Amino acid sequence: MKLSSANRLPLKEGQCLCLIEVMLEQFPPDVQLQPSTHGWVAELPCHRGSFLGHSVSLRIDTSNAPNGVLPRHPNPVDIALAMQVLKDLPQLLREAENQFRAYYAGHDQDAVRSIRDPHVWINSEFIEGGTHWAFVIGSVEAPDYGLHIEFDGESCIDCWGGD
Repeated sequence: MKLSSANRLPLKEGQCLCLIEVMLEQFPPDVQLQPSTHGWVAELPCHRGSFLGHSVSLRIDTSNAPNGVLPRHPNPVDIALAMQVLKDLPQLLREAENQFRAYYAGHDQDAVRSIRDPHVWINSEFIEGGTHWAFVIGSVEAPDYGLHIEFDGESCIDCWGGD
């Protein structure tokens, strides 16, 4: 991951330490963030959990407008929130599955077959108090549609579908 000198802290003459680098060293070694169009993405290994049989990814969006250059790196709030979500992921996935089933109960029994790209979504521009994030489930039948299960920390606060 390329990091800018803007977030580096001066130490001794000729040395500097990046707060982001220190925090990322604490990131689980099996979660490798890679640059993407709007930020950073990591495919999560299956031992971390799945969503109704589908693999899950982590997305940290740092820009809503792709500019063709390497995305801005995650800030400390993004990283801390991602680490907390990863720590609690099994129980959060269970809650997301329950919310998914409840949302589609009675009107779309085939929704499970349409699941595409379930992911943890942290958006730097919309984090409220450093704890707000969403679990998003796409649909193979409608590429721009996603069911958004919003969380504040470990608590589900809303569930809505849209693009």
